Amino acid sequence: MVTFITTSLILGFIPGPDNMFVLTQAALRGWRVGMSVTFGLLAKLATSHRCDNVTAAQVIAL
Repeated sequence: MVTFITTSLILGFIPGPDNMFVLTQAALRGWRVGMSVTFGLLAKLATSHRCDNVTAAQVIAL
């Protein structure tokens, strides 16, 4: 159990690919581009989460 908790804490503090992408874009192109990338990623998350709840029958009915 201690190994699981330790590993979870370590992985929780390591930045993922989305965070690294935002930091890279902001460092190279400025904070405005960094904010745009952040909002784009948030939009992706919002729409993909919403689409996860849609069944194939609902898509066909559209």
